[in-house]
Amino acid sequence: MKYLLFVCSIFAIGCSPFSKIAEETKIGSEDNYVSVSNPEANFHSLTFGDFEFAVNQKQFRNLNPAKPIFRNILFYAIADQPTYDYYVLENPKNRTIVHPDYILKDTLLGNTQITVAISKNAPTSDLDFIRSKISVGKK
Repeated sequence: MKYLLFVCSIFAIGCSPFSKIAEETKIGSEDNYVSVSNPEANFHSLTFGDFEFAVNQKQFRNLNPAKPIFRNILFYAIADQPTYDYYVLENPKNRTIVHPDYILKDTLLGNTQITVAISKNAPTSDLDFIRSKISVGKK
């Protein structure tokens, strides 16, 4: 019985849509914005203060009852006024990700490929701001 429980727990952990380093993501503040960084991924960004964030499956379920659309999620963010969300993906396995409801931007930060997937219903000014505030983080 213990063996079965162990195997099931390994399977559950291995099937997470979140990256293995997602929980290293830090949420803070910088210049009156929310800063999001992950030293392992060499990632840093700024975003607006009305977002809620998820760095694991449990947090994601608390924010969004749907199944995550993507895999290798570094973090997920959702705002409610207006309602839109975005994903930041670390080294996505499928290099040609396409989704009809998201605008995607690929960025290479050192040896880490980052893909930002922002829902198409995001205001253009928000979309431009989020995409322009991605930079190399501190290791």
